[in-house]
Amino acid sequence: MYFSVITPSHQRRALLPETVASVRATITAPLDFSYEHLIYQNGPDDGTAAWLADAARQPGPPLRYWLDAQNSRPGYARNQLIAQAPPEAWLTPLDDDDLLLQRSLYHYGAAIQANPDRSWLVADFLRVNETGQYIVGEDYYCWRFQSPTEMLQAIFKAEHFIQGNVCYRKSLFDQVGGYDTDMPTAED
Repeated sequence: MYFSVITPSHQRRALLPETVASVRATITAPLDFSYEHLIYQNGPDDGTAAWLADAARQPGPPLRYWLDAQNSRPGYARNQLIAQAPPEAWLTPLDDDDLLLQRSLYHYGAAIQANPDRSWLVADFLRVNETGQYIVGEDYYCWRFQSPTEMLQAIFKAEHFIQGNVCYRKSLFDQVGGYDTDMPTAED
């Protein structure tokens, strides 16, 4: 089993170290799987390029990155990253201002083993305030939806933010044709 964590980034030098550290802190045991972190830095450089070059040389899971001086939209950046992921990869989007919990990939892996026919999975996530403090009682859980309509209603009512805690097969991405490259935000 192989995961590619994909992170589009735009001038987030101050935030990327914590995001990358959260991915590198992943605990895989007792499952046997590998993972990498793919980052697409676009727009004017704010020092991120030098930081990424140094971070990629550090020990740990592979960190691969691409630099694009164009100010591309997130959907375009995600599509570029996914093109670099191996065909068998499970894709895990992670925004450049978010953190991956240490056992997130482990729990995805366990769910994949328990549900080998699934093409995508949804997981829990925690809410924090602007200073990073945990907000008690506002976690989001991987509810089971009876239909796509029920799932969309939960998203539109802001009861669940599925796009921020999903994992899907690269083959599913290939079937749907990728992220919308024209949307400036919320393309995921």
